[in-house]
Amino acid sequence: RDRTQQIIYDEVLARPEQDADASPIVWADGLDVPIFITFGGDDWPRLRRQAPAMVARIEDIGRVPVSWLELPGAGHFDTNQFCTDTGHPWVAEARRLVQGGTPARGRLAATPGAPDSRETASTGTELP
Repeated sequence: RDRTQQIIYDEVLARPEQDADASPIVWADGLDVPIFITFGGDDWPRLRRQAPAMVARIEDIGRVPVSWLELPGAGHFDTNQFCTDTGHPWVAEARRLVQGGTPARGRLAATPGAPDSRETASTGTELP
């Protein structure tokens, strides 16, 4: 664990058994709004593995649409910096959701101006 992760475990998740309760995937069955998952290409390794698993879980449940975006070169605390670039796909998808639109569904292209990409997730599941 890096220093930031250790602080989270020391101060927020003081007992190991709290870890599961803090994980979004345990709450996936109850989701009732569209979901947009974003993570950095240089994010914590555990989160880079968990994000596609969360996408797959939400899709398997099938109650809500899910879109996701990996931001190359971004660490865990860098991903929010993309919200200041009005031409970035992160902003377009967030705006679409906030305005009540239909999510793009699937993996979005991380390059501004590029068309949405419907690639195969690392889970091997074809995204719609």
